[in-house]
Order: sequence, then structure tokens, then C-alpha cells
Amino acid sequence: MNPVLPERILAITQTAERAGHGGKDAFYQTGCQALGISKATLLRKIKQVSYKPPRKQRVNYSTSALTRDEALLISGVIMASERNNGKHLYSLQKTGNDSN
Repeated sequence: MNPVLPERILAITQTAERAGHGGKDAFYQTGCQALGISKATLLRKIKQVSYKPPRKQRVNYSTSALTRDEALLISGVIMASERNNGKHLYSLQKTGNDSN
């Protein structure tokens, strides 16, 4: 990649971000014409040179409403109710209700 290209791509990205929702396309089109590349290539290069913060972790990460014993019981009931043709006799909801 040309050493000046990432700087120009970042400049296009920043102006497009300031434009907000619905106004970015015009800046992308002018950037494509200035750089001589397609819009798909521009967006791919923007993804390469720009920083995207990682997604926030869920608040209830690594917590479960079921205990391991309850999950094993439900799993056992579902597996035991499977017929030879692969169909299940119990739905997950019915299994949860019947295993209590």
C-alpha cells in the first residue's frame, strides 16, 4: 500500500463520519474518484486502517440460570426421547416442564 494512501483514507473516513447517517455516501464517492478505486475497495481499506473498539461484554457473561445437574437431566431426557428416525418426542419446553 502506498504510504500516503492510509492517511488519505483516514481523512475520507473522518469527513464521512462527521457527515453522519445518510451523508457518508457522497464523501465515499468523491474519495473513490480521487483515489481511483471502487467503493468496495475503499470500504475494505477503511476497515484495514481504521480502529474499531471491541464489543462490550455482556453483563451476565458466564452466568447461567441452570445448574450443571439440571442441564444434564434435561439433556438426558431429550436424548432418551429421540426416535430412530431422528425425531424428538419432547420439545425443549416440555422437557424442562416434565423434568422438574
